[in-house]
Amino acid sequence: MEAIANYAFAAKAGVSSRQLCSWLQEYRSDLCKLGQKIKAKTINYLACLYLCDKQIIDVKEIYPEATKEEINDAYSLINQKLSI
Repeated sequence: MEAIANYAFAAKAGVSSRQLCSWLQEYRSDLCKLGQKIKAKTINYLACLYLCDKQIIDVKEIYPEATKEEINDAYSLINQKLSI
């Protein structure tokens, strides 16, 4: 899975860019642990999955080609990085 442009993530998630910025600020600490730069123009895939989980967004809307195994592996990595 690859990084996705902020505007593309917002569009696929059905929210405005302003709302996405709000989420990036709200979850800043955890997103930084996942390697996401807050002012970046793209969102890395771990941050995307984290936001999907927190905001109850279907991951398949963002990454339609991702397999369940890839998604589960990524969520395991997210949990590992956030527990440190």
